[in-house]
Amino acid sequence: MAADIVQEVKLRTDLVELISAYVPLRRAGRTHKGLCPFHSEKSPSFVVDGERGFFKCYGCGKGGDCFTFIQEKEGLSFPEAGELLARRLGLEWVRQGETSERRGDRERLHDVCALATRFFRQCLERDAAALEYLEHRGIAADTLEQFQLGYAPPTYEALLRWLRTQGVALEDAEAADLVLRSESGLRDRFVARIIFPIFDIEGRPIAFGGRTMRPDGIPKYLNSKETAIFTKGRTLYGLHAARPSITAAGHAVVVEGYMDLIALHQAGVAESVATLGTALTEQHIALIKRFTQDLVLCFDGDSAGIRAAERSAPMFEQAGCTVRVVSLPGGADPDTFIRNHGLEAFRAAVTRAEPLIDFLIRAARGRHHTQTSEGRLAFVREATRLVAQSSSHLTRQEHTTRLERVIGGLADEWYPGDPRSALQARDALIQEVRRLLHSGGPRSTFQHSFQETRKEFRERPSNWLGQSAPSRVRYSGVRSAPMLVNAGTRFGAERYVLRAALSEPEWAARLASAATRDHFSDPALQVLAAAFFEDPGEGSAASERAARILRDPAMAEQVSAVLMVDAPLSEEGFERCLTALDRDWKQRRLAALQARSVSEGLGEREAIEIRELLSELGGRQRRED
Repeated sequence: MAADIVQEVKLRTDLVELISAYVPLRRAGRTHKGLCPFHSEKSPSFVVDGERGFFKCYGCGKGGDCFTFIQEKEGLSFPEAGELLARRLGLEWVRQGETSERRGDRERLHDVCALATRFFRQCLERDAAALEYLEHRGIAADTLEQFQLGYAPPTYEALLRWLRTQGVALEDAEAADLVLRSESGLRDRFVARIIFPIFDIEGRPIAFGGRTMRPDGIPKYLNSKETAIFTKGRTLYGLHAARPSITAAGHAVVVEGYMDLIALHQAGVAESVATLGTALTEQHIALIKRFTQDLVLCFDGDSAGIRAAERSAPMFEQAGCTVRVVSLPGGADPDTFIRNHGLEAFRAAVTRAEPLIDFLIRAARGRHHTQTSEGRLAFVREATRLVAQSSSHLTRQEHTTRLERVIGGLADEWYPGDPRSALQARDALIQEVRRLLHSGGPRSTFQHSFQETRKEFRERPSNWLGQSAPSRVRYSGVRSAPMLVNAGTRFGAERYVLRAALSEPEWAARLASAATRDHFSDPALQVLAAAFFEDPGEGSAASERAARILRDPAMAEQVSAVLMVDAPLSEEGFERCLTALDRDWKQRRLAALQARSVSEGLGEREAIEIRELLSELGGRQRRED
């Protein structure tokens, strides 16, 4: 978006009026004051300066302008917040990389979906059978209103004709996937179905789901196809309504369907969201993380839900989420469980939710007949694969301990009254777990070895020299490495580039082409550097050496010391450290040559090298200054 529209939105937004819609403010001299909308407090510490257009809480420290406030309060990205504010002011906000025409197309689709929502609502109010069906499913009138449920009449052109009366272009209705083109022309997509409007994070309808009321109706659910404003993998049903409750509860409950979500909200579990016929995606997790990092998965208990949780485990870990799983008795879905057992029973089930790895290990145990030696071995191998998929060494250690504890309990069940046999079985299976993990098992490819350390220590606020960083400084992204290289020591840069080379094949090749073992002066790193440069080469040769080092038990101590570097890896940080490495090596080489010139004199070649080093180091210093 252009800078001028950002400035215009900022200038024209009345910040006091905007924030007053969320929290009462009272004038305090030139500013306004009130209770902070971002944290609980009894004495007002939240100040709004309407004239200068900024707010500040002196309790929790949050502050900023109108964009910051909407982003924080509504959980929106900057473009989403800007578009919302611009829309309130009647201004056109064009997203980066988007044309005005494309934005106009999106806005027309939003308008068509809003009109369709109104039409389906009107049809539901007039259809006694549809209302009776929803009443039978236990959905209250205020819930119908909250989620704007509707009904598509049992004719093929009801919505089509109504949209025409509203002046909607039929190509827009088709682009919104509300009508279909067939050999006989256009017809409605949704016919004789209960309609669930799907809302974006701002609460605007962007798509629809339709459920048949007939027990033999096929398909049971019919959903909109993806459009210019709707992507299933980026949309969570009910998030627009759940946002404040997720923040208040400190966690989000994730379910798999419209009715489960509505039943939970109606019962009071308003921190619930639902996927739309897909497993959770990285985009879903990014949406939820705007409000919480604690997820509670509540699946139907069937194998599909279990498999989805297993596939998502690495994604949750990479996102830094804490994930627990609710197991409802008898494989019940949340809707049925709530109606049969009530809210308190469901809340108790959420309280008992088990960590994801425990759930997956238990599910793996249930798939194998562990009373036989073959079944036990199959269970151990599957459970070890679940443990090994973690990219964090520390997490794998924790998960291995959990698995060994489970194996110990099973061994007691296998040999009741025979502790010696139980102990032998336990030890044998634990040895198999450790053998599989040590050999790499399912993690034997080089690329996975590289990915192993990418996220391990990326968010720690201390530097790689083991010194505590100042409490008010937050190192992140590409800034931390340059700051530490400039302020730290030669050894910090050496550890950084070796860690990078052991973490990404591209950096391994770059280091192999730009440095030698002589560039490393830290005695603790020289063994590792010698192994890395033992077989000179470029590209795949460098990456293969890095992979061998990661798998070499004899190098475990040196590798661990390097991988414990705290600074986040980045392209800029790697290049800055590589430059520092080269500069320090040249300085050491220059000092050695100068010392020799004093004690024993130098030949012409060494004298030329001194002049070249002085010239290069002097030029580099001027550039850095």
